[in-house]
Amino acid sequence: MFSTNIFGQTSDNEVKFYFEADTIKVTQGKTFTNFLYIKNLSKTKLNISSLIASANYPGILLMPKTPSVIGIGETEKVFVKFIASTPFMKMSSNEIKFELSYSLDDEKSKTIGASFQRKINEEEDVLIYPITQENYINPLIPESTISLFVENTGYASRSVRLQFDSDFAGLKLLERQIILNLEGKEKKTVELKLSMRQQNVYFPNYNIQVKVTDVNKNKIININTIKIMVLSNSTQLMRNSNIATDKNYMELAYNQLSSGFDYTQLKANTQLNLGNEVRGTFNTAIDYYNSENKFSIYDTYLDIERKGSSIRLGNIYGNDYDYSVSGRGAKVLANLGSKRNLEVLAVDNNYNIFSTYTNGFESSKTIGAKYSFGDYNSFNGKISYLFDHDPRLSIDSQIMHYSSGFQINKNHNFRIETGLSHEQSALNDNKEAGFMSSINYDYRDKRWDLNSLTNFASSNYVGMNRGSVNTYQNIGYRFTEQQRLFLQYQNSQSKPKYLYNQVVTDNNGQVLFDSYNFYSTHGLKLGYQISKNNWNFTFSPQVEKQKNINNLINEGILSYRFRTDIGTAIKSHRINLTAEYSYSEASKTLYKFSSFKTTLSYSFKNFSLNGTAQFNPNTIYDLNYFSESSDNFINYSAYSSYNFSALQNKIKGYLSAGLNYSELYNNVNQNANANIEYKITESWAATGYANYSNYQSLLANSFKGNNYQYKVGIKKYFSNGGSGGYHTISLQFFQDKNLNGILDKGENLMAEEIIKLDSYVAKTDKNGKVSFRNVPKGTYKLRVNESVGVRLMQDPEIIVGKNVNLKIGLGKNNKVKGKLVEVKQTYDDLESDVRGIVVYAEDDKGQKTYTAVDQNNEFEFYLKNGSYRIFIENNKYEYVKSSQTIQLNNADYSETLLFNYVKKDRQIKVKKF
Repeated sequence: MFSTNIFGQTSDNEVKFYFEADTIKVTQGKTFTNFLYIKNLSKTKLNISSLIASANYPGILLMPKTPSVIGIGETEKVFVKFIASTPFMKMSSNEIKFELSYSLDDEKSKTIGASFQRKINEEEDVLIYPITQENYINPLIPESTISLFVENTGYASRSVRLQFDSDFAGLKLLERQIILNLEGKEKKTVELKLSMRQQNVYFPNYNIQVKVTDVNKNKIININTIKIMVLSNSTQLMRNSNIATDKNYMELAYNQLSSGFDYTQLKANTQLNLGNEVRGTFNTAIDYYNSENKFSIYDTYLDIERKGSSIRLGNIYGNDYDYSVSGRGAKVLANLGSKRNLEVLAVDNNYNIFSTYTNGFESSKTIGAKYSFGDYNSFNGKISYLFDHDPRLSIDSQIMHYSSGFQINKNHNFRIETGLSHEQSALNDNKEAGFMSSINYDYRDKRWDLNSLTNFASSNYVGMNRGSVNTYQNIGYRFTEQQRLFLQYQNSQSKPKYLYNQVVTDNNGQVLFDSYNFYSTHGLKLGYQISKNNWNFTFSPQVEKQKNINNLINEGILSYRFRTDIGTAIKSHRINLTAEYSYSEASKTLYKFSSFKTTLSYSFKNFSLNGTAQFNPNTIYDLNYFSESSDNFINYSAYSSYNFSALQNKIKGYLSAGLNYSELYNNVNQNANANIEYKITESWAATGYANYSNYQSLLANSFKGNNYQYKVGIKKYFSNGGSGGYHTISLQFFQDKNLNGILDKGENLMAEEIIKLDSYVAKTDKNGKVSFRNVPKGTYKLRVNESVGVRLMQDPEIIVGKNVNLKIGLGKNNKVKGKLVEVKQTYDDLESDVRGIVVYAEDDKGQKTYTAVDQNNEFEFYLKNGSYRIFIENNKYEYVKSSQTIQLNNADYSETLLFNYVKKDRQIKVKKF
């Protein structure tokens, strides 16, 4: 007889066998005990032959004692003890089962079972963090390496993709994407290689954003920012944007086109620190048309921001209103706290601030307001209202839009949208109301992923999706980490209607008429994805129906397609190839044909090459120009680009060229352009731009021509450091052997020392000198890298109100070493881990210094002269002597301090036989 009960017990008319607890919540590294009960329900004695675990479970410390005989009506209670070790936590099943073999008098042996469930809190985070708290790069060497830990906090295996992005163009990431496979609780080391694009300009700090994505679930599971500091003997606190060409510069350039039209252009940008945490940005662009003696001012604005609130005057954009908003006006953003914001704007839909060149016309006027709340990982949303008056079409429009995202447990994500609109004509008092709604649902687990997007907008809804109906359904199943099957369904239609079917004219006097336009796509797609090594393959058959109807065309196409995608990355080489074969039938002409389209993309570092070839129509738009009497046609195109720099980044630029040949449209297009900048000095540069295009029709006696444009200019970079309130701190460090604070003959200059001014870091040169530039007025704390055994001999605070020039003596600290040693019991083979335990050093004044135990169970201090109590405050272990007192006097402590410890709550008893 053998049976199992999920509640952890088995019983019959003879024996009841069960665990006391049917579910136990366990924590890694902790021990736990569960009791087993054996109850004799029979009318004779119970003979026990064995009591064993059903499997070789990891973590068993004590097996239950097997009783030999249990009397009538008696109950025997035994226990089993486990430790939740890492192998125990990684077990695939939560069930832990034991088997009891017994017999009654002379009967045959029987076996029954009892089980309980393991309950663990499974974490899904994958942590990424630097091995060292402070990470530096040396700009004088070609490459620097930052080591990072990637740690799977859960017990299940994970496949993750790491994506690296820098917040500044001057820092080059030699590898932007890494894919790792991590077992449960596994931690791997990743090396990220960095280099400086420009060797003669150093900034103090950079940020590298690391985004961790679960490859299996296609879900972002962590985003972390890693701070990188540059070691240089000249460090700027306020960024001098010499590399970022869109900030803190002024450029004057002359432009000419092949038509003879020429103009002079002035562009400028400045960013200012106005004090009291207020920052300002001013940007402008002015074109002066030389022949006409006229000008235009555009892309001009003043933006003032403080603590998330801002006001912007000039050219502005409005986002997330479900309506296109841009022009000249004002926008105010108020940070209400608790992740809430209120935005109000007023816009004249003319992007010229002022112009004497363009003809004046009345553009539309828009006012709007938006309230937003929440963040990405929680309940979030926004509600907006907008009113637009268009005097050209004599139409007033209003739209209110709401969107929100929320989560129902970790796998179910929703986003909903809804909108109401109203428009009215001032000419004939026509009115139309509109409505839209949308729901997006996303579900993902270990095997399945489901995404559903459905939206509807009525024909007269004035928002961005006027007259559209879209539904997109995707379901995927993952066989393994490398293989996935998916099914997609799509149905999209667009049939907008507009209110201006009245007789009105545009700026050129042309009558506007009500145009009819309908487009739809209906498709079903099956796909299979497989990944092996660095190669990724996708194979997908598809059925698709397209339709296009307007005032001139009424046509449809039904296509049966098969598509293949191949991609790989080998070091710096990246290749992607797409090929699609289609067999199609035109719905009106019933003409049947085959088509093929392929695209190849290749990149190597800063060079990229893209090419496309097409045989016969691939879309409904190609079909509109193709008929049964047409011959088969071939279209192809190629495009290449290259970013370059030379002479230590004094010359940098961008080159590109392209060719497009179309046998369907009977033309050839060619184009090339170049953009280059040459650094004359640290703050001056010469700029140049050239563009050439050539067009030729292949039809007899038809048009052909070419156009070119070139620009030459001079650019001035400038820094806020030269403006009032910014200063330079020049320091020189030396070893003050006699501790008199003066650089005496024979005292060494401290080269290659890391110096910190608050959170900014620099490194001394061979003469012990270091400078911090563009330092705002204020009080700063100076620190040196005390891990090398030196200390400041003066007050670390520096008050900055003008330029500072100091010579600073460094005294030698005394080195103290220690080690933690475990005192083990006999037969104790369980390893302990004391890494990270904090050790304190307290002087006579009660000032504490602390360090941590390293991977070798050792620690060290660098301390000044005096008496110190070295002690440990940690409850994880028991220490034989947790405190020791030492005296230091101009010398390293000669002995290694030993702290002996034993494990708590672990006692091993040896039974002699």
